[in-house]
Amino acid sequence: MKARRAPLAGRDGRRDRRTRGLRTERTEQTRGDTRDADQFPLGLDLEQAKSSTQAMERDIVSRIPADEVAAVDQHEKGTLFSCIDGGHSWLGGTMVTLVPGVNAEDVVRAIEAGFAGDRFDIRTRQDIDGDYEVQLVAQTDDRENYIIARYKADDTISISSASPCFTLPDGVYPGGEF
Repeated sequence: MKARRAPLAGRDGRRDRRTRGLRTERTEQTRGDTRDADQFPLGLDLEQAKSSTQAMERDIVSRIPADEVAAVDQHEKGTLFSCIDGGHSWLGGTMVTLVPGVNAEDVVRAIEAGFAGDRFDIRTRQDIDGDYEVQLVAQTDDRENYIIARYKADDTISISSASPCFTLPDGVYPGGEF
């Protein structure tokens, strides 16, 4: 009599499809992206996407009058996030500490006004804390965007960024910091 392999099963003895899905998903992620580099509008690689996104973060900061800025902390590393159409986006951020007495919402609104007519569509909303938030979304289909808002402290502005989508090289696992 031939031995049969038991199917993957959970504690209740039923086949656990979630476990199989996780294994399959992880295997696919380590194979790189399914789209060719030329399918993304800008054709960037990871380093180019990170570099251009961090440069844009610095451009946003440069639009704040220097006498209103106490400190700038641009995160050197970020993470990768899957794009809806395949590929990945590099996510980063910068924190801007304002000089005491400078109103963070006024600064966010001035940044918004400075980008009017630029290469971004501008979206605004009130965040969960009721603070004014601006999102700059690239007018192309490359998914590049930046969210500028008051951070938890009254004197701090957060710039959250997402690079244009790009193809992750084969063999590069998208977990961790980049």
